[in-house]
Amino acid sequence: SGVRFDEVAALAAGKSGASAPVPLRNVVLAEEAMPRVQLGGSAAAPELRWEGHAARWVGDQGTVYQAATTGQARLGRQGWLLWEQEALRFLRRPAGACAAGELVLQLYRPAVPSPSQPGRALALAFPAAGAPVETWLAPGDYRVPAAASPALEDQRLFDSLLARGLLRMKADGQAELAPPDLAAWRAQGRAGGSAGWDGVAIDGDTQRLLERLYRHADGDFVREQVRIFNSERRLLAWRLRPSGDAGRWRIEAGGAPAPLARDLPAAATGCSPACRRAGAAGSGWPPGRSAARARGCACSSPLRRRRTPGSS
Repeated sequence: SGVRFDEVAALAAGKSGASAPVPLRNVVLAEEAMPRVQLGGSAAAPELRWEGHAARWVGDQGTVYQAATTGQARLGRQGWLLWEQEALRFLRRPAGACAAGELVLQLYRPAVPSPSQPGRALALAFPAAGAPVETWLAPGDYRVPAAASPALEDQRLFDSLLARGLLRMKADGQAELAPPDLAAWRAQGRAGGSAGWDGVAIDGDTQRLLERLYRHADGDFVREQVRIFNSERRLLAWRLRPSGDAGRWRIEAGGAPAPLARDLPAAATGCSPACRRAGAAGSGWPPGRSAARARGCACSSPLRRRRTPGSS
């Protein structure tokens, strides 16, 4: 690829006069000056050579060649030959008609921006492992940090709590945090609120994590997210039109009246869009209610809605 038409014509004429002419295949003509590229090797491990124009190669084989008039490179799944303000993309991809796949060539040139279509640039990165990542960027100043950005404070706290066993999942699918007085109960040799947390090692790191969980802003955020997560596990929510019969129903857990909340779970998964629309002002529907979690309740008993005794 990258040859002019007159060069191809001369090459074809020379081959036609040979005793054993070899046909030209997959010729790519160049409209203007660019490197002349020749592909060789095997279908499993193709090789690329260029000459006649200073260029450099960037590919997924992890090798970047500095600008040179003559060079060669191994072609993996994708590679770019770059010169001046233009680039030629080599992309190998599977094809049903050929076991070795197909090779796609794409020529990139600077675009001419217009008011209706502002200019943009293709940014592509070759990671140490995995497929290349690409995106289109609008004109601007973009800074790439030398190191990954630090994790958020609440994310680090969550990961630390999980690693130390201070955050766990219960059999009923809800998340549970260690109690704030875990260290005090353990020091007194009493179970108390620390029952079920015997496997947690009480040391300086544990006490610092509990202090952050219950006395710092990032801990407040983690506790709120756990509360929201658990509220979304309770999918029972209902509405009743105000009437004389509305108060004759109750929700029971384990045969006893369950505590109620005056709001829906955060995700409101038990309420359809029609249900939410019915709660608009003036519709005659009261706000939704849901089963709340009582303090110290395991909340593993099934919930049942039943009529109170004496109702018809």
